[in-house]
Amino acid sequence: MRVVDVANDPFNYVISEYFPEPPSYGGLNTEKPPRRPLKVKWDLMGGNTVAIDQDHPPLLQERPGSGEVARESAGPMNRCPELFRIFIRLEDAENPKLTHFPHVGVWSRITPWLPWMLMGQAPGHIVYMGRYGSIKPEDAPPAVLARVKER
Repeated sequence: MRVVDVANDPFNYVISEYFPEPPSYGGLNTEKPPRRPLKVKWDLMGGNTVAIDQDHPPLLQERPGSGEVARESAGPMNRCPELFRIFIRLEDAENPKLTHFPHVGVWSRITPWLPWMLMGQAPGHIVYMGRYGSIKPEDAPPAVLARVKER
């Protein structure tokens, strides 16, 4: 089996004072809504951990205006929310010298069957759930670091 990279629009962006532009879905989504200030939902847990909720509820019409649904498609709309929970230390959040917060988190996604599964509109869906965290580049496995530098 050949492994391929996934360019995940909602995740690959620079955090700034504004929300990122919506995902492009490979150029299918060309809408450019007005910029919105980035206001992050967060809570303090246990007195020393900041918990951040960051969710992306995208909708994508598979074939705009055509009314056709390919056998690879779960239907005319692809509903696939991505749900992120990010945890950082309060002392890091309060440190104005940091340009990166060491963090851990949980990512989940609920999505229709993927096109390559050829499930069409069969009942069911996929649920992803994964943990993640930040590391220093020098702590990454050499093969992973080489791939990141290449891409």
